[in-house]
Amino acid sequence: MVVDVAFVGETCEPYEDLLVLLRFQDAPDIVYTEDFVQGHMTANPQALREGSLRYDHLQAAALSVEDSTALMARVMEERYELVTRSC
Repeated sequence: MVVDVAFVGETCEPYEDLLVLLRFQDAPDIVYTEDFVQGHMTANPQALREGSLRYDHLQAAALSVEDSTALMARVMEERYELVTRSC
């Protein structure tokens, strides 16, 4: 099983719009979405296509692992005056 999780929306507020894609080798794929009020799970092919497309767009816009690490280190140093070290 492969699980992809993404927070989708204009802000990064918890539960603003959660998207989880559950991909199985021996069973139908499932998309789970959650908002502030409730969660919804479906194997509907259209919902899976839309969820996969939203996830792909987020993945394409995301920073690389190296750039994410550098950004987090910079924020920690600037905001919390913590000195980080590279591995």
